[in-house]
Amino acid sequence: MKRISLILLVIATSFVFFSCVPNEETVIEEKTLVIGSPEMDGNFLDGFSRGNQSGYKPDVYDGWARQLLHGYETYSIEKHGKIVLNETVVDELFTEVDEITGNKTYTFNLHNDLYWSDGENITAKDYVFSLLMQASIDWKKLGSSYKLGDKLLGYEEYRSGDSSEGVKFEGVALVDEYTFSLTIDSEFTPLFYETLYISLKPLPFHILTPENTIIDSDSTGSWIEAGGFSLLDQAASVSGYRYFPEVTSGPYKFVSFINKEIILEINDQFKGNFEGKKPVIENIIIKEIDLYYNGDLVINGEIDLVSEIIEETIIEAAIESPYASVDSFERNGYGMLAFAAHFGPTVDYRVRQAITHAIFKDDFFDSYPDYYNHGVESEYGKEQWMAIESEQWIEDNFFDHFRGHSSIGNDILDTTEWIYEADGVTPFDRSLARYYSEYYRYNAEGEMLEIHHFSSLNSTNYDDIYNSINNSLQSIGINYTLTFDEYQVYLDHYYYSYDLLPEEKQFHMFNAASNFTIDYDPFKNWHSSTIGTYYNPNQLEDSITNPNAPLEDGEKTLDELTVLMRELEPGDYDTYLSLWKEYQLRWYKLAPNIPTYTNQYFTVFDSNLKGVDT
Repeated sequence: MKRISLILLVIATSFVFFSCVPNEETVIEEKTLVIGSPEMDGNFLDGFSRGNQSGYKPDVYDGWARQLLHGYETYSIEKHGKIVLNETVVDELFTEVDEITGNKTYTFNLHNDLYWSDGENITAKDYVFSLLMQASIDWKKLGSSYKLGDKLLGYEEYRSGDSSEGVKFEGVALVDEYTFSLTIDSEFTPLFYETLYISLKPLPFHILTPENTIIDSDSTGSWIEAGGFSLLDQAASVSGYRYFPEVTSGPYKFVSFINKEIILEINDQFKGNFEGKKPVIENIIIKEIDLYYNGDLVINGEIDLVSEIIEETIIEAAIESPYASVDSFERNGYGMLAFAAHFGPTVDYRVRQAITHAIFKDDFFDSYPDYYNHGVESEYGKEQWMAIESEQWIEDNFFDHFRGHSSIGNDILDTTEWIYEADGVTPFDRSLARYYSEYYRYNAEGEMLEIHHFSSLNSTNYDDIYNSINNSLQSIGINYTLTFDEYQVYLDHYYYSYDLLPEEKQFHMFNAASNFTIDYDPFKNWHSSTIGTYYNPNQLEDSITNPNAPLEDGEKTLDELTVLMRELEPGDYDTYLSLWKEYQLRWYKLAPNIPTYTNQYFTVFDSNLKGVDT
């Protein structure tokens, strides 16, 4: 393969963003970029899943192509997760809140110079049709699980209605040729991330409906006349638009999906993304590869780019090769030890704090050497815009406590009930805990301080970590045990412990992981209203009436902070960031989880490809 001198490419997926910026002094010699990918299905519409040996999962790698084929969304997501109005698409935006109902209406006036890849003008009808189609029961019956528009007024009634009878979608209005509106149900507004729920892409009305199809709209909603969805069976079939999107709105057009290769070519009608950027590379091939050889394929010149690599040997080989380069991005989440906060000794936040300080985090890194591990201190991911804009604040406000500080752990436990030897009278002597393997803390009732840790059978590299945790907790007088069992048993105890009988609740700590979505909303996991549901597996309550730890002057509970954060007006990033910092400090104090490690993902690419920013 002829090596690439330079390309300009923007790929924005739900997982990865690639941006390659041109050097004006370099001439483009190669016209094709080849990207390596895991298994693909060739499905080019959102909402469908595929099966494999491990069961059903979203076809995320087809999603790379979908993001290149379908564009002109009303709201876009920038690299680190901020949601921004796509001014390439939207000429004017108006918002209005109904003073009686609280429903909020967004009215979009589109630019009139947006075109489909076949040259047809894109109008408001294409956006309204896209929503009516993908939210319809007709599309659901064809296998789509997409819940587009589920925060809009009247969604449930529309979703369950019969399109042949002209069922209306109350929260959707087609105003004129270039204007449409979407109304968010008052139940879901104000939400800081609400604009994500009205980020809408068009679908080609002139391709996916019979000739002379009409969309009706009045003050009670919008609906498509009978027969308007009659082409959907064909669209969802293997020979239809779902697998062969012949007309698209994004930066690229579909050419073929043959022999496990998706071939795309540049769409010369594309006006630009939300930043006005256009692609210049003429052809993109997304090629299914053997992941075992993914880095070698770049080094050998068989492909030009592969992403989401975590194996150290592959990364190091690419770094050492003159033919390849690497770029990295942080995982948007972390691995953790999670505490049960509703029974046993871990109800006391000080016990959780003590364990957090005693654990030696470096052992988690060493047990996963290929992951390029490092740590986070609280409930955030390093790729989140909040963390990026608060790097110095994080450094100034969080003590690096994951270094085996048994003295701090003992200091904290000395303020709890667990301050005696087995007789419930003799004071615990921390110096003895270092030298006697069965010297533990007790309370006045003679109850031993025990922590029972649960791990599923498919956990790996755990012998060294078990020994490290055992030694760390021994040094602060805690009797630590580890139990392995089937994953379903793990789920019962971690997510559904609130349904267990008191005598069945036996595990205080779990190894787990957390990843953050774009619409990061800690209310869903930490507000007291989620107690008694699997959304709050820790079953932690930090409410005004029952704070989980004493409140200092001006300090707010998780209940208060999560409500304030979610109910901000979209775009008020300064206020959100201020509340986010308060939230992080409170969460850190309560220590419901111990973030043990996070890791980097790497992109390996042809060394002649310049300006790669993943």
